[in-house]
Amino acid sequence: MSVTFDEFVKTQTEEMNETGVNVEKEKQEWANRIEELHETVKKHLSEYTKSKKIEIESSDIRLHETFFGAYEVKALTIRIGKKVVGLKPKGRFVIGAFGRVDMTGPAGTVKIVLVDENLDSPNISVTLSQGGKKEKGSPSGKKAWKLSTPPPHIKYYDMDKENFLDALMQVANG
Repeated sequence: MSVTFDEFVKTQTEEMNETGVNVEKEKQEWANRIEELHETVKKHLSEYTKSKKIEIESSDIRLHETFFGAYEVKALTIRIGKKVVGLKPKGRFVIGAFGRVDMTGPAGTVKIVLVDENLDSPNISVTLSQGGKKEKGSPSGKKAWKLSTPPPHIKYYDMDKENFLDALMQVANG
């Protein structure tokens, strides 16, 4: 064996430290974005939760991502009569978005993605950097949660109340 396990671990740890990214800060930002999504969902359903027609529960789930390692985030469970729909974060590091949460019910799944607020479909590009300068962010600099259609022709829709309720009915088989 040309490389010992100790050397392998050392190089992997050094690479992680060389990124210059504050992992804890990134995790906290991701958790804040998830909380922002949950608040939007609760707002859209508030008239139904106030009248006790819908129940919403929050719980901790454990995720694992290469960059973050294992960590805990919040998930939501929405109960509408006998139907149960879950909003489960899938990850902060996904292709084409700054994060993804899946809304899953008995009739399927709708992806909710964190993308540039001006996008209505994916816009994947490659950025090369020189001299250690890295470009960060998105074209407008502001991110928003959007509902995503399935591939191959992906479209994004704003997370307004009407679109969200339509998606919720879709996954709940309503």
